[in-house]
This record gives sequence, C-alpha cells and structure tokens, in this order.
Amino acid sequence: MFPIQLAAKYGLEEVVECLLSYGAEPNTLGREQTLADSVLFQAAGCETSTLALVTRFLQAGARIPTDMNHQTLLLDEALRHHVNLDYGIHQPDANVPLFLLRQIPHVQVTDNRWITLLSLGASRNVYCDVDLLLSRGVDINHANHHGSSALIMAASAENDTMIEKLLAAGAEIDKTFGHRLKALEMAVWKRYESTVRLLLSKGETISKL
Repeated sequence: MFPIQLAAKYGLEEVVECLLSYGAEPNTLGREQTLADSVLFQAAGCETSTLALVTRFLQAGARIPTDMNHQTLLLDEALRHHVNLDYGIHQPDANVPLFLLRQIPHVQVTDNRWITLLSLGASRNVYCDVDLLLSRGVDINHANHHGSSALIMAASAENDTMIEKLLAAGAEIDKTFGHRLKALEMAVWKRYESTVRLLLSKGETISKL
C-alpha cells in the first residue's frame, strides 16, 4: 500500500496534505491493487475520515469510478462506515456518503442506511439532503432501523414545512411501523399543537389515538 493510501485509510488529513504537497499521486495503484485500494475507497471506509478529506482528494485529482458497479461499491463503503443503523450517525462527518452520492449521478440507492439519512434530513429540515435521497430512489414510506419514517421524524421535530413537503412527495400520512407511533401520535406526545393541526388538516385520522 502506498503512503497516501495508508494515510487515507486512517483519515490522517495533515499527513495526506503533506504527501500531496510532495507530489503524491492520488490515483496510483500497484500492479496487484484494485480500485478498493484507491484513496477514495480508503477514505470512504474510514469511520473517522471527514468530508474535508474526501473533498481534498477530489481537488487533487482523485477519480471517481466510471463503472456503475464500482460507484455502487464506493457508496456502500461510505454508507457502512458512516451510518450506523443502531445509533444513528458516526462522528465526525456523516456527510461523506451524501457528498459522494452527489458526485455520482443516476445511481439509485435502496439500502436501509439511506432511509436513516432521509429520516435524519427530515428531522433536521435539511431540504437538499431530502431532495437528493428522494430523487435517487429512497422509499419515502419505509422506516429506518428504529421504525421511524421521514414523516414521523419530521413530526417529532415539529418541522411543519418539511411535513408538507413530504406529503406532497407521496408520504402516507397514516402509515405506522410496528409498535412505533405514527406521525400524529408523535406530535400529540410531544405537544406540538401546530403539527397536530397540520396533520389533521391533511387528512390524518384520529380513530387510533
């Protein structure tokens, strides 16, 4: 493994910067190496790597794979190491998979971890993330590992404008997931009057409350 690949593997930003300043080539692969050994794959697979590191590699000329299978593998690598189904998002930077997805047009994504990112984007009112994920095939009516859909997460955060956006995009207002509260129940539980009124005005039923 070349030094710059090793630095990428461990998310060593200062070392990477030093190596690049001395002429390290980010696209170099050894005779028996594959794309999985490239700096982008190594950085994507490092839980402590940051968006700044991945961006720096691209600025230095690192090439994103052109083959769709390799693109999918790169996205999966970033997703597995930056999005944890049980505990949400690894620190320091969960934007790595979203950033890479933006750099790779036309690829559709279905992994449950993308649903986790959609739910988090909805709860935080991050419209650009929600738009991106919906445009790439993430199912708006599926729940994350904890049983929360994007609509339920938006209701739990009193994000009324996001709720309207999700409903316009096809979110099913009455949908529940196992033992989890549905959107209206979540809003009632959190005492969000405006969200309760919004959901009722959009057709949410009260028969199960």
